[in-house]
Amino acid sequence: MPLPRVGGLLAASVTDHQPTPADGRVHRPWGWFECLGSGDGYLVKRLCIRAGQRISLQRHRHRSEHWVVVAGHGQLECDDQRVSAAPGSVLAVPCGAVHRASASDDDLVHLGFTQASPLDAARALLRQTGAKWMALTLGAE
Repeated sequence: MPLPRVGGLLAASVTDHQPTPADGRVHRPWGWFECLGSGDGYLVKRLCIRAGQRISLQRHRHRSEHWVVVAGHGQLECDDQRVSAAPGSVLAVPCGAVHRASASDDDLVHLGFTQASPLDAARALLRQTGAKWMALTLGAE
């Protein structure tokens, strides 16, 4: 069942998964993600995590990520740090950190993120485009 279109982003490799032709999104059991833009050294994605779901625990050796929650509620994890996710929440994920995001049982989470190598590319993108590019939405269907 497709999720409603609400602003949001999350990390995953677009090159590893082909989007569906109809909506450009890559669908997963936890929700979906899509690529919003890319450039030299960075990739910007939007994720939507279904209520009560979470993405897999991840670690990336050669890239950092910057997550911003644009809608919904849940939890962001990075190594031993856990942060309540709500609109405006931000999490910097350094290279090598174990991380994931989850949505609360009654809310969808929409997450925007930039993955970069090095982190300076993500910072440059944020300066150039502003927070509009970075979004995560958590919410209910």
